[in-house]
Amino acid sequence: MIRLLFLLIYMLSFQVIAGDGAGISLAAKKDSLSRILSHSYDGEPVKCAFGLVNEVILGTAASERNQQNLSPLLFRPVTDTSVITPRGFFRVHYNKSGNDAPAYSIEELLLAADSSYIYETAYLGFPPPPFDNGQGGDSLYDIYILNLGGVYGFTEIEDEIVPGSQRYTSYIMMDNDFLGFYTTGIEAARVTVAHEIHHGIQIGSYIVRQQNGGIIDTWFYEMTSTAMEEFVFDSVNDYYGYLNSFFTGADRSFAQNSGYNLAHWNIYLRDRHNDLTMFTDQWTLLKDFRALQAIEYSLTDRGSSFKESLHEFSVWCYFTNYRFKAGYFEEGISYPAMKPRVTANMNSSLLSMQFLLKPASLNYIQTVNTRGGLSDTLFIIYVNGDVRLGIDSMNSLTALSMLLSDYNATGSIKLTDYYYLRTETLQPLLWSFGAVLNNFLIPSGGIGGYTMKDAYPSPFIYSRHQGVTIPLEQNRISGELDFAVYTASMDLVWSELVRTTFEGQNVVKWNPVRNSRNEKLPSGVYLYILRRDDFVQKGKFTVIHE
Repeated sequence: MIRLLFLLIYMLSFQVIAGDGAGISLAAKKDSLSRILSHSYDGEPVKCAFGLVNEVILGTAASERNQQNLSPLLFRPVTDTSVITPRGFFRVHYNKSGNDAPAYSIEELLLAADSSYIYETAYLGFPPPPFDNGQGGDSLYDIYILNLGGVYGFTEIEDEIVPGSQRYTSYIMMDNDFLGFYTTGIEAARVTVAHEIHHGIQIGSYIVRQQNGGIIDTWFYEMTSTAMEEFVFDSVNDYYGYLNSFFTGADRSFAQNSGYNLAHWNIYLRDRHNDLTMFTDQWTLLKDFRALQAIEYSLTDRGSSFKESLHEFSVWCYFTNYRFKAGYFEEGISYPAMKPRVTANMNSSLLSMQFLLKPASLNYIQTVNTRGGLSDTLFIIYVNGDVRLGIDSMNSLTALSMLLSDYNATGSIKLTDYYYLRTETLQPLLWSFGAVLNNFLIPSGGIGGYTMKDAYPSPFIYSRHQGVTIPLEQNRISGELDFAVYTASMDLVWSELVRTTFEGQNVVKWNPVRNSRNEKLPSGVYLYILRRDDFVQKGKFTVIHE
């Protein structure tokens, strides 16, 4: 019965954390919160109740809070002792005896709180959490230690700083012993205070955006705070306990994760770009954009993109556990091994598979080939970088077909002398793929081998394709352009004024592929020119009749 109860609570908490709290009633949230904070709670520990607690607070009118069975949790607790941290950044409140008394060293916690503050503000450049107007005895930021049942801790919203600002003062609640948690004692206290201090920064200096009773993008808040644990206290590694849900479910849309299981995304960004200002930039962008957009724009400013980074991240996530290799995650040997979405045997010269895949997702396809004395394991990793659908339609599905062959089938890309891959999907510019054969990475990239400058599909085959798409080399170019198509001998085939559309970037689409007499083009190589003012783009594509 206890395990069933926890499952229901966990599923509810996961929805709130992942930004789906808008679909859950306030009564259900209150019931879930009351249970996980109960001293008799006997389920698995919950990393942080930030989203759940604050959706209850924001959804409960101040006049009603005293009437709720949660009223002790919606206000600051009263304790018998409080002390100021050595550097004077925090006041820590606790009881010296009884059920709420700390089971770890208060002196060590005080040092950990100051260290977290210095690292997150002075080193990373985040602003400090705002003063609380004298609440808790003075203007210092307050940390309260209590027996929180099944929760490491949470940061509780209090007063909106300026009406309409969506920024709030807050205080931290921390468990007093962490018994039965993934990490216990003072080590758990260290990472919890690093985690929660950043929540205080997030909601006090940036934004708490609400919609239909839910807080939007809470996964991003939790991802950042969980990464702070590793950034500040590298030796503790409590975040290991939450990675499994990502490594067994990477095919969910990125923003459908809890955030606790995505700390390694920020670790990847830190180690790959060696630019810590990226994280403050993302939070500044969050004031005006959704979380995935903030990530995308911070990467674009650094010459990358969400799709490119997600592609590289997918490779880093492959080389973990027993597949570990140096040059990827430093602690990857301690991470789980990536679980494939599907495993298939290549029993003939062709292996054909069809999938329905989510936006902003990683999809690991494992193939095994033992034909002809081989003993090959080939992973194909399909990565979707669609930020728009990753925000607006996380459960939408896109069809993708994969044909793996041991010969050069039409439209295939050569992986090795023995393996060729053909992939067909709508809007291929939103996709990339990776390939790993027997734990060796194969150079790869765009679907169909297309780069951002290529026209695709090439070859264009009348029996399979509807039209040709041309990505613009300069993504800022949009609107109308002059478009012309020529034969290899420079005879004009087609010309018109075209308008760009957006498919992950600005593109021009030519459909139908015909000449000025509305006739199909003969097989061959064709040249195109796009022109507007000083902008000129040239390229080519191939037409084939089957």
